[in-house]
Amino acid sequence: MKVSDNEVFGGIEYEKLILAVLCAAAVTAGMMPAAFAAVPPTTMKVGSPSAMTSFNSTQNESFDNVKVSVDGDQMNVEFKTSLKFQEIKFAARSVKKNAPSARGVCRDMTMTTKNGYRIYKGTVNKYAIADNGQYYLVILGYRKGSTKSVTLYRHMLFKKSDSGYKILKYSNVVDRNNKFTKKFSASKYAASKYKDVYMKDVQMLVLRDPKTKKLSKMTPSRVKYIKSQAKKITAGSTTKYGKDRKIYQYMGRNFYYDNVSHENGGNGALFIPYLNLLHQQNKKKSMNSSNGRVGTVCIGYAALNAELCRAVGIPARIVYGHHISNPHNWYRTWTAEPKPGVTDHWWVEAWINGRWVAMDPTAATGNKWSKGSDHPWTYTGLTTMAYFDPTVEQLSQTHVTYGVVDFRYGDFSDF
Repeated sequence: MKVSDNEVFGGIEYEKLILAVLCAAAVTAGMMPAAFAAVPPTTMKVGSPSAMTSFNSTQNESFDNVKVSVDGDQMNVEFKTSLKFQEIKFAARSVKKNAPSARGVCRDMTMTTKNGYRIYKGTVNKYAIADNGQYYLVILGYRKGSTKSVTLYRHMLFKKSDSGYKILKYSNVVDRNNKFTKKFSASKYAASKYKDVYMKDVQMLVLRDPKTKKLSKMTPSRVKYIKSQAKKITAGSTTKYGKDRKIYQYMGRNFYYDNVSHENGGNGALFIPYLNLLHQQNKKKSMNSSNGRVGTVCIGYAALNAELCRAVGIPARIVYGHHISNPHNWYRTWTAEPKPGVTDHWWVEAWINGRWVAMDPTAATGNKWSKGSDHPWTYTGLTTMAYFDPTVEQLSQTHVTYGVVDFRYGDFSDF
């Protein structure tokens, strides 16, 4: 399986870290209980998209956000960002297979600044896109002195027709994610149960050494180290929400998606939070790190993000589900997704201000690690905040959530 060298959102090709592959191998090796591997594909009928007239990417509009509204034959776009780029371009990319790269759709943009944020506004008129069809809104950033774009945002589906523009959502996916939130907010899954810095609830998933296959136990000295580093990473923030944002940003700036392990179904990837943190902070060379660069896959991203949250007193849990795939740079919709019921992705929820805040640190960056290649480390840095505290409409553009990883209940806890 070849991972495309793309410039898509987060720069990460999510095609496919299949649960069955990972767990079947683990059970065979005696690493995990059979119940873990027996989680069957979920029946998920995505249905057809329906129309909306407005869209917000983020729950808390005080921070980074994409806001869109449609009014007949024009679409109004506002992009609020804390990321600094020399130039920003609003573009559109067709959902058709083998479609050309995203093309600019807004020439008359304005930019203002407020409280450290840059706010870009523009209107996509009826002449901006020639052909009717479905498209993704794409926001491109250009750094000073570079002609190569970085994709800062790409996931809002819309339709262009003779009658104008419509924002699209898959109501079945939205409903599924809402049902997850309702079920896993019950007392059985209370925030107080996800404070354990020793990670006993997820140790069977994230604390296995890929070489020895043995469980790498969390020790008091390891926990002490993680807490000390978490304090440094979140320095300057006085609120849990602010600390959580800093952890997400730290993950996006310093970790790299392990393309080789991804192609091997996750085998060989290092998930252990303590080791990944130690190697990054101390620039240690190891099986998956070099000079402060650390490669892992989505489980590793989620494990360290969750552990850093717990280390600063924020309850956090690892959730799992399906992420829409984009093989060979094809921007698929849920309609074109072949197996939306298969679990293939892991991310995080943190309990802040009386609610579970979703975040997908894997999606925060386009950093990539291709072990064995001439240029193994590809750096983009933090490229998007779109999947920190997304609205359910934003999350449902790409993710459908199936459950919480919690081995205290036997395996994955799902619907």
